[in-house]
Amino acid sequence: MPLSDIAIKKALPREKPYKLTDGEGMYLLVNSKGKYWRLDYRHLGKRKTLALGTYPTVSLADARDRKNTARKTLSNGIDPSSLKKEIRLAAMKANAITFELVAREWHLKNKPKWSEKNAARTISALERYVFPFIGNSPISNIKPSELLDV
Repeated sequence: MPLSDIAIKKALPREKPYKLTDGEGMYLLVNSKGKYWRLDYRHLGKRKTLALGTYPTVSLADARDRKNTARKTLSNGIDPSSLKKEIRLAAMKANAITFELVAREWHLKNKPKWSEKNAARTISALERYVFPFIGNSPISNIKPSELLDV
């Protein structure tokens, strides 16, 4: 029988963690730390569990949408857990490329073309006026208005 919002709200922690099933492998894991949406599935003969979020941040309807999305991904032969990890790694890599990193690389690449005085003045200006404001920002997140403000 599918879960209801009332049953989820009434679920209280017990001594041991327990599950409230919703169907098609989705359940709410209730333990002393909180309520967690999970999806059990099989991929290439192995049993796996996918985290769908925490309640109440992720509502019952949202959890069901995430379950359906994961099921569609699985029907295409793609492991939803692996896909989630790849997306997270790509986001981490994108955020690892900061403005300061790109600017320093640009400076090193162009330094041989410039006079020593110009190269020193350029990096000094970047360090003094630009890096404190947007140096740690991921390059993909910087908007033109932020550059104009600096």
